[in-house]
Amino acid sequence: MFDDVQETFAVVMAEFGINIPALARERGLVLGPIIDNELREQLMGIAIEAAPMPSLGLEVGHRIGLDRLGVFGYALMNSPTAEAALNLLLQYQRALLPHVSISLLPSGDNFALVCHAKHLSSRHERFTVESLFVTVRNCTESLFPGAASAQSYCFDYPAPSYEARYRELLGDHVEFSASNNAIIISPELLSREIEQADPVNEALYRQQCDELSSQLGDKSLTSARVQQILLRNRGEYLSAPEVAVQLNMSESSLRRKLRAEGSSFQQLLDNLRLHLAQQYLSKTRLSVAEVGRLIGFDDVANFRKAFIRWSGQAPSVWREKAMSLGESLNS
Repeated sequence: MFDDVQETFAVVMAEFGINIPALARERGLVLGPIIDNELREQLMGIAIEAAPMPSLGLEVGHRIGLDRLGVFGYALMNSPTAEAALNLLLQYQRALLPHVSISLLPSGDNFALVCHAKHLSSRHERFTVESLFVTVRNCTESLFPGAASAQSYCFDYPAPSYEARYRELLGDHVEFSASNNAIIISPELLSREIEQADPVNEALYRQQCDELSSQLGDKSLTSARVQQILLRNRGEYLSAPEVAVQLNMSESSLRRKLRAEGSSFQQLLDNLRLHLAQQYLSKTRLSVAEVGRLIGFDDVANFRKAFIRWSGQAPSVWREKAMSLGESLNS
């Protein structure tokens, strides 16, 4: 999740002649293959202060939409309502923006999505607020075309010299010198259903968000990135060499990195297939053979053997127990 935002940030900075690795070397920072959240935030702060463009936050946010948010973007698209999607942002904000506090508060007849980052420098805080608010607008517009223009955007600082750019990207409902940095959202928008939402995919992507969020803390980033690629290409079930190409590394390097994290490519692939199979078995009426085909098994016998190896039970037995458990919980 966080890597997708960071990649966009680095690309935009390069457009303005800011080389982040070079800046890090100038400051004596050592960039290893895995960068934790503290170092990421430090690098962003250094780059933001060095950037020649005051409206950098708006420009970065303008380039970030659902397609740039990785598995988190897919989780948003499959949430049942706007409120559920917003709750995802609140739940995973530490993985997306580790040093920012985001909360949803009542505001008269509406709600306010409030952003606090007072511990950052003023320019870093402004960058964070600008990029977040424009990204939220982009995502809202993708999920509910036309709805984003009805939102109001409040900033707790005076109108900057590039105020016109705010209105180009956010619309006419922009207020400066407000009491908080906040997006004002109507109850009607929060209750709107997302047309492309799918409950099976929602559960799957939420689990992936949980795992990625946890792994960011554990610094197991290679396995997290592999999971994200496999999930994004589910149904194709890419091979290790194909995934390695997407990660710009050799297959041997990929396998070595995964081994160092206590994982393997086959284990990650099997975990994804098992979870997908369990979702289809518990949430759809597809036959066992149909579920097997959906996760890459043309032969139902091979699917049964694999499922037993993964879970210790035949798929039909697992489905029966899952259904019984669901009925007992709902009774």
